[in-house]
Amino acid sequence: MTTTWNALCVALENIEGNFDGFIPVEEDFEVALKPLFPGWLEVCREDGDTLYFLPDSRPTSLGDWIPREERPENFFDREGIALPEKVREYLPE
Repeated sequence: MTTTWNALCVALENIEGNFDGFIPVEEDFEVALKPLFPGWLEVCREDGDTLYFLPDSRPTSLGDWIPREERPENFFDREGIALPEKVREYLPE
């Protein structure tokens, strides 16, 4: 599934959680949402590569987004951005 960064920012206003860094940008860009593990999606570049930084240049890792109690037993933290799958409910079609 593809969407835009700004559409994600708007959708996340409807979901509880700390989504620090999801601020609309002047030059919106497309992103892809890929399944990470049940209940979670990874936000990637449109070509499917990992996003290593937020638009404000802060580095980010999956563990920054996924609460410890929701991580699977075999969780491997690495660069990336993860969002709850519920975000899809609030994205435009």
